[in-house]
Amino acid sequence: MKTPAQENNRVNRVNRRAFVKTAALAGAGLALGPALARAFGKDDSSPAGTATAKTVNTKLPTVNRGGTAAAPNILMLAADDLRAWLHCLGCAQVKTPNLDRLAAMGMLFTRSYCPAPLCNPSRTALFTGRRPGATGIYGNSGDWRSNEVTRDFPSLIGWLREHGYQTFGAGKIFHEIFTKLSEWDDYGGTGLNAQKPLPSPAPDGDGVLDITFRPLIGEDKDMVDSNAVDYCIAKLRTMPATNEKPFLLGCGFHKPHLSLEVPQKYFDMYPLDQIELPQVQPTLDGLPPAGARVAREGGEYEPMIKSGRWKEAVRAYLACITFIDTQIGRLLDALENSACKDNTIILFWTDHGWHLGEKQHWKKLTLWEEATRTPLIWVVPGVTPPGSACARTVDHMGISDALRTCRRACADAHRRRKLRLVAEKSGGRVESSGGDDEQTKQPRGAHGKMALHPLCRWRRGTLRSRSRPLGMEKPRRRPALRLGEGRPEAMAPENQPPHQHHLRAKQARQRQARRGGGVTKYFNPKTAIGI
Repeated sequence: MKTPAQENNRVNRVNRRAFVKTAALAGAGLALGPALARAFGKDDSSPAGTATAKTVNTKLPTVNRGGTAAAPNILMLAADDLRAWLHCLGCAQVKTPNLDRLAAMGMLFTRSYCPAPLCNPSRTALFTGRRPGATGIYGNSGDWRSNEVTRDFPSLIGWLREHGYQTFGAGKIFHEIFTKLSEWDDYGGTGLNAQKPLPSPAPDGDGVLDITFRPLIGEDKDMVDSNAVDYCIAKLRTMPATNEKPFLLGCGFHKPHLSLEVPQKYFDMYPLDQIELPQVQPTLDGLPPAGARVAREGGEYEPMIKSGRWKEAVRAYLACITFIDTQIGRLLDALENSACKDNTIILFWTDHGWHLGEKQHWKKLTLWEEATRTPLIWVVPGVTPPGSACARTVDHMGISDALRTCRRACADAHRRRKLRLVAEKSGGRVESSGGDDEQTKQPRGAHGKMALHPLCRWRRGTLRSRSRPLGMEKPRRRPALRLGEGRPEAMAPENQPPHQHHLRAKQARQRQARRGGGVTKYFNPKTAIGI
């Protein structure tokens, strides 16, 4: 007989399960409209607090669901060296209307962090699912294609291609020299080396040390980032509304990576006398020696202060942000005017942040907030509520899992949305091609694990990062530890003082031996003494 406390725990578990189901149904109802809300609800005959599927409303069409729903397309946007300086993230002086528009379309993660504060290890971790500690890739010279940990497994791009996706890309997605072209159906390239020299009112290499910044005399079309967007827009225009194979379209931006050079019009948006400098720690005395050493690495801070050009450098960084924001706006407009706008996931991320003098440090390669916090925006049709924000701490290691799960959840939501549109046009019932009445069948993903996609799990704090590359088999559980195995000699049970705990465990083993069961090799001491 269960105690009152046990019974109370059982009721709490049921209520929590019912809450998850109800929340999933509510989210689907908001995303898919009144048709799905009428189709599902609470059954009066069910126990209190539980949600079950009711018979589908007769106005909801029935179709043949024997086939698999079309997977959603994916538009991936990646920036380089972009810190969390977006207007929607609280930076008042930066002008990012298009990234703000993107955030209003889906979910903005306000506490997103990179796997490593350097380009190659961060991007390698994102696309392989293995952190630098597992791969040993800590610098920009490590090639994940030949690394002994990751070379035998596909990246996220290769995994999607193996699962039926067409893969197209341009610009900087991976660290460019390590792009695996065999995983792409077509790659537009447009690397930084393709940038044509443009004239400028300032001399070449103008700046402080290797932090170069100057306006350029030219147009957007003269920049490689604009060329990458042109490639992606051309691809979007050729994609039909219904395609047997979904596509992944990646667009990588080089800015605001050094050098901080963009056309003059973007500098003109930021008058020098209106630039607000970041707050800087006046002294490093409060830091431990290791932290002070990291802050002083590079040695750009004091020369920047002595040059009197700190505001110019910050202004150039802001101009580069607005430049890529403009290019993203062009791409969003092209998607909006394309035939695949209703079935495309949009993901925006950046590899790491950047210091602009905080902690008396410039550039990256620190573990402080400025170098590790990054923008992250998801737009998943039928899944992410428009204008939503998540303040839970997440990192890029969940992107692979989220994309793989959201492609299923989004495909399911898109299929149900098409059912509703067919019902509205027909004004009633639609028979399936096979003639089967499937009104009583519950749409896949209406509740449960599929509807509880990783974006929701991130918010609940239950999403765990991958600990192995994509494609690797699940690691086996570690075997139980044998008595005395793997322990120092002094810690072996037979060498411990004969206190009550060990005496009772020894007596339990002796009783089992007398019964003919032999000596226990693996045991739980608490179980052995009856706790």
